[in-house]
Amino acid sequence: MYMKTIIALLSIIVLVTCGCSDWKVGTISGYDNLDGGDDKHPGSLAEWSGTTTGFLNEVPVVSILQRDFKNLKYRSINIRYNGRIGTVQVWDMCVNADCPDHTNCCTDNARKFGGDFLLDVERRALKNVFGKPDWEVLDRVEFQICDRFDPKVAAKKWHLHQ
Repeated sequence: MYMKTIIALLSIIVLVTCGCSDWKVGTISGYDNLDGGDDKHPGSLAEWSGTTTGFLNEVPVVSILQRDFKNLKYRSINIRYNGRIGTVQVWDMCVNADCPDHTNCCTDNARKFGGDFLLDVERRALKNVFGKPDWEVLDRVEFQICDRFDPKVAAKKWHLHQ
């Protein structure tokens, strides 16, 4: 009985962490994809346009540094934040040229907590995944890079276009 319990627990641990990297430190911030004052290209993601409130309420969008986007686009990322572990999806990139205050907000925020990795979570995902109604956050988090997903499934459902 004792051995079966150990095997069952190990199986659960493997299932939970399968396909993900080790936990690393990064910075979480928030943005509003539909607000032209916050996003220079409202309603657009790195390779898609036509986002709507419905899409953003259903798909937990995260933006990462432009330099990381090519290798990490369309991956799920687990984030430990606000007492929860939630999963977001890389759809967008944070580009310093788009910073509303004309700074290097993307790279500066990524370095804030020593991890040099930015998770700029769309405000609806911050609320829906982490229970955070105030999307103007800047905190230390832990994250795991996980498996790829097919963006075409959600893009087709929500009529996004490239």
